[in-house]
Amino acid sequence: MAVTRMYAFRGCPRSAESLPTIAGMRITSRGHIFHQSRGIHGTGYALCLECGRAEPMLPDDSLPEVFKNPHYKLRRAREDGGAACAGSGTAWKIKQGITLGHEIWTDIFELQIKTEAGIWLHRRRAAMTLAVALRDALAESIGVQATELGCDIKEVRVDNEPARYSILIFDRYAAGYASGAERHLGELFHNARKHLDCPVHCDSACPHCILDFDQRFDADDLDRHAALEVLSDDWLNNLRLPDEYAYFGSSSRIENQHLAEAIWHAVTREGFTSVRLYTDGTPESWDLGTSPLRELAYRLAGQDVSVDIVMPECSIRNLDDADRHLLASLADHPNICLSTIGASHRCGNGWLLAEALGMPAKRWAVDDKAALVFGLLWSRSVGPLITAEQIAATSGKRLVVETLRPQQIDTSDREVEIHHELDGPLQGLGKRFWLHLAEKHAGTNDLLSNKNDEIRLISYRDRYLFTPLSVAILVEVVSGLRDTVGTDRWDVSEVKIITTERRSAGENMAKNKLWSDWPQTTVRDQVLQAAFQYVGLYSLVHIADTSSTGHGRMFEVTWSSGKKLTMRLDQGISYWRTAYNNIRQAGHFDLHNNEIQSQGQSLAELRIDIEGSQLPTQLFLKVR
Repeated sequence: MAVTRMYAFRGCPRSAESLPTIAGMRITSRGHIFHQSRGIHGTGYALCLECGRAEPMLPDDSLPEVFKNPHYKLRRAREDGGAACAGSGTAWKIKQGITLGHEIWTDIFELQIKTEAGIWLHRRRAAMTLAVALRDALAESIGVQATELGCDIKEVRVDNEPARYSILIFDRYAAGYASGAERHLGELFHNARKHLDCPVHCDSACPHCILDFDQRFDADDLDRHAALEVLSDDWLNNLRLPDEYAYFGSSSRIENQHLAEAIWHAVTREGFTSVRLYTDGTPESWDLGTSPLRELAYRLAGQDVSVDIVMPECSIRNLDDADRHLLASLADHPNICLSTIGASHRCGNGWLLAEALGMPAKRWAVDDKAALVFGLLWSRSVGPLITAEQIAATSGKRLVVETLRPQQIDTSDREVEIHHELDGPLQGLGKRFWLHLAEKHAGTNDLLSNKNDEIRLISYRDRYLFTPLSVAILVEVVSGLRDTVGTDRWDVSEVKIITTERRSAGENMAKNKLWSDWPQTTVRDQVLQAAFQYVGLYSLVHIADTSSTGHGRMFEVTWSSGKKLTMRLDQGISYWRTAYNNIRQAGHFDLHNNEIQSQGQSLAELRIDIEGSQLPTQLFLKVR
C-alpha cells in the first residue's frame, strides 16, 4: 500500500547557503517522521477489533467484500476448525475508515535547490527523481546499501514566495547516515548526475539507473531526463566556490558544518590530536564565560586533544582581573595552553579562525573579523565558513599561566569554582548559595557572621536577564541573603538591577518555557518587580545598553560598616538550568499570562529542581 509521510524538524531552522544553486538545507539527528496509510483507494481501512484483520475500504467508502460476510480469523483459523471470527456478527467490532500509521525518530537531511534560471525546484517528477538519485549517491559515498536510506519530497511554502519542493533523505534505522550528508555535499550532486545517466538509455527510469523496490509506488513520478535538466553542466559548474571566498587559494571549499562540528569530526574521524583556536577583538567586547570557544576547548581537552587558544598581544595587556582569572582557569587544564601573536592571520580576504594541526593541517577561515571576538558570537559569520588542507600557521608565543593570573592585592580576594555543589530544589538555593560562599571565602563569612553589620545596598548587573528561570533564581539568591543574615540586619530599601532590553545574539526560539524569553521586556521588568514584591522586597530595574552594562555579571553588597562585597559571576545566575529529573510539565511557563502579579507569584513560589551546566562556573569575590 502507498504510504504518505509527515516530517518535523524540532528546533532546527533551515540554513541559507552561499551558493546560488543551493538555497537552503537543514539536518537533524532527531527528526520526527509519521508514516500514514489510508489504503489503496485512499478511503482508509476496515479493521476487526476481534482478530485484527484489516482490509482497504472500497472507493465509495463501503465495506470490503471480506467483511460483508462472516470472515475467517486473521490467525489460527485452521486450528479452530475453520470457524468464522466472533467479530463477524457484531457491527461495532468492525471499525471503518481507519487510518494506519506509526512514527519514528531518526536522522533527516532536507535540501532545497534552485534551477539554473534561479527558479525554485517546483516540478514534482524532477524533484522525486533527484531525491532518489541523491539518496543513491549518498549511500555510495558513505559505503552502505541504498536500502539503509529512504527518500521523499514535500511541497512547502515560505512566506509569500512561490511553492517549492524539499528533497528529504532519512535513515530507516537512525544510524546517523543522513545527518552526515553535508560532509559529502561537494561530491553528492556530481555522483547523482552519474546515477541519472542510464547505461541502457531508458525513457524515464529503470532498474539500471534509479528504479528499485522502494520506488514501486512512485515509478510514475520518476523521470531521469527531467532531473538531468536540473543537474545540467552549467548548474554543476555553479557549485564551484566564488573567487571572493577562495581564502586558501584553489584548495578552498565551503565547510558545510558549523565550526565546532567540523573540528569534532576532524578529531574523532580523521585522527587529529591538536587544535588551534584563534581570537581577536578588544577586551571590552569579550565575554569569556558564555563563549562557545571556551566550551569547545574544554570539550576537546576532555578527549585528550591538545588545544592552543591564540590571542593578540594587545588584548592580553588590557584584560581586567576577572578575565585574567578565567583565562588562567582555562590554562590550568593540562591539555589547554594560551599563546599570543602580534595580529590576527589574514587568509586572502578572510581571517583564520581555527586549525587542526597535522601534515597537512586542516584550516578554517571566515570573512568577518568580528567572528574572532572571544564572546558569545565567536565563529559566527554571515558569510560561509571556508576550509582547506594546507600547512599550518606559525605558532605563537606561549603564555605562562603564573604571569597571567593577577596577583592578590588583598588576601580576601578569592576565586570560587561551582559545578554541581548547589544542585537541588530551587526553593532554598539562596541560602545554599551564600553558605557555600561563606565556607569558601573568609571575607564573605566575616561579613555574614558579623551581627553588628547591616546590609544597606544591593545591586546586580547582568545583560542576559531574559528568562523566567533567571528571574526566579535571582529572587531566590537575594531573598536567601536576607534569610541568611536575618531581617534585623536587613536595611535595604531597594534592590537595583541593571540589564538590557534585548539579546545581542538573536532570538531565543523556545516558547512558553522557563528558559524562554519574554516577548516584551517591559513585561519582564514588571514580573521581576512583582516577584520581588511577593517576597517582601522592592526592586528597581534600570535598562542600559550593552556597552554600559559590560560583559561581566556583577553582584555588589554594601554594608553599614562601609565594606563592599563584590562578586563577579562569569556566567551570571543564568548558569543554572532546570534539572533533567524534573517532569516535562515542570518546565512550562505561560509567557502570555496578562496577570503580572500572578506571573511574579509563580516565579517566587516555583517548585523545580535546578542543576549546574555541563562545565563549571567561576565566581570572583573580593571585600573592600
